[in-house]
Amino acid sequence: MSQSESKRVPRPATATRETTTEAASPTPAMEIEAPPPQLPPPAAIKAAEPAAVFGTELFAAFTDSQAALARGAEAMTDEVAALVRDSLSLATENATAMLRARTWTDAIEANLGFARKSFDTALAGSAKVTEIGIKTASDAIHPLVSRFGETWWIPRGA
Repeated sequence: MSQSESKRVPRPATATRETTTEAASPTPAMEIEAPPPQLPPPAAIKAAEPAAVFGTELFAAFTDSQAALARGAEAMTDEVAALVRDSLSLATENATAMLRARTWTDAIEANLGFARKSFDTALAGSAKVTEIGIKTASDAIHPLVSRFGETWWIPRGA
């Protein structure tokens, strides 16, 4: 015998339905009646209507705000992608100009031209991205302020 078998404790036999000899007496089925549904009083329904309307308006405002944020993020992504394309184009032009350079003067002029164009492109691109960000923030907050602006600023003690 192994150790695990020697540690087992025998369980007492339990009676199952097949092994019992006693006739099972049928128990009468108890019918439980469900209580009638309790409807809230009309005054409670009337009092909850402003909260339901507020919740619906709030959900609509947040949905409009989220849509404005999505449009702004898409516009910003498009602008950054255009900025990267322009930068790569300028770098390609500069590499070609550097390969064509015959003298140090030609190489320096090509590199200075690249630096000027790159700076102008980066400045214009960052200004455009900033403009998109400001417009996005304004468009995102507008649905909330237009619907709830007056109620947000009511002093609580008044």
